[in-house]
Amino acid sequence: MSRSLDWVWLILCAVLSSVACVTSACDLGVTFDEPIYMEKGLERWRSGTLAPLIKLGTMPLPVDVQTMPVYLWERLRGVAFDPRSDLSTILPVARAANLLFWWVALVYAMLAARSIRGPWAGRLAVLLLACEPNFLGHATLATTDVAVSACLLAFAYHLWTGRDSSWPNRVGIPALWFGLAALSKASGPVFGVLILLAVEGRRRLLGEKSSAFVRDSLQVIALGVLLLFLYCRSDWQPQPDALRWAEKLPEGTTKTVAIGMIKSVRLFPCAADGFFRQVGHNSRGHGAYLLGVTHEHALWWYFPVLLTIKLTVPLLVLTALLLVLARPHLANPATMCALALLLFSVLCRVQIGVRFMLPLIALLIVGVSGAVASVITESRYRYRWGLIAAGCATWAVAGIVFVWPNGLSYINELYGGMAGGYRVASESNSNCLVSANLADLPVL
Repeated sequence: MSRSLDWVWLILCAVLSSVACVTSACDLGVTFDEPIYMEKGLERWRSGTLAPLIKLGTMPLPVDVQTMPVYLWERLRGVAFDPRSDLSTILPVARAANLLFWWVALVYAMLAARSIRGPWAGRLAVLLLACEPNFLGHATLATTDVAVSACLLAFAYHLWTGRDSSWPNRVGIPALWFGLAALSKASGPVFGVLILLAVEGRRRLLGEKSSAFVRDSLQVIALGVLLLFLYCRSDWQPQPDALRWAEKLPEGTTKTVAIGMIKSVRLFPCAADGFFRQVGHNSRGHGAYLLGVTHEHALWWYFPVLLTIKLTVPLLVLTALLLVLARPHLANPATMCALALLLFSVLCRVQIGVRFMLPLIALLIVGVSGAVASVITESRYRYRWGLIAAGCATWAVAGIVFVWPNGLSYINELYGGMAGGYRVASESNSNCLVSANLADLPVL
């Protein structure tokens, strides 16, 4: 009966949240990334090469999934789409395809929270995630952030539930999700390693040491990276940037040798191209703005403060109450993973939106849901905590009704709400326009 109720609850949340995404997709402005994803994604299906995407630093899995139905549609109709002039026609289809990753995130939110503290933890996690404005806003788009969040959440779940199991559960399945996270976004393997360390660190604090940790971790990472490189393949061309560098060298032996070596090593473009482009982007930083403060490159406190602005008040309230009144219950694997990503966020220098921390938000929701269920089960104040949880869940559901369809621009009530949100945070935190027709909207 409990499992049946879980599935009914999960399907209900998935259907209602998907309806909210689909109905808002045609009214949301075109984001900066979507036109280029449509263009390069269709080019990938037509030519078979991933080079145009990888050269942008974009990992291909989400774009492949989003543009595949568009490509099949153009094959059926026998006329190729123009990604620019037909954008208003094909973008809603690509956005709808992104819901596949959204459903994966909801399924694993339930599984992960349930593994921490039973069925009610899973149900609360699904509800809070389905009503999370930032997730709903990005699940509406044909971008990569929900995809990497879903894959990392699945990776974390299989990591902590399979740690003492057989090789397939301990290494094989986590390696698969590690590879899929890497294929979704260049930050995927970095966040994946942090999650791996956080899960093992918690185990060691609890005295659950494992002599096979290093060996298993290396296998997980190696197999995941192998999947990444096999999927991305190579066009067997010289590395363009390296070749341009060599051609600018002064005439002589050094230039001749350098050009000869680069032309001989025809392994590019490959997954390494995309990863190192994103590493370079992060090292250079990006102009940042938050709460009236600007910086040419980055603000170290950007993401910790931004999360207090963009997270819903019910989630912040539950987290604060648990920290003050029931801290031991928060020491679950999901919360530890979220904490690891939060600490790492001070090093993240591309500060153009909370979307880079969606994996953290998903893990926090799972961890808080597990902690709330644990307190209700074990505390003598269970009825009081039950009322608090029910009140916050109701608040979250009611809140999304007022936010729709502008989840991308969500600013919580503690910072004045969405009306003046552009004064609080900029870039992808507030770049949503609403119109009656997608074709009337400019690219932002």
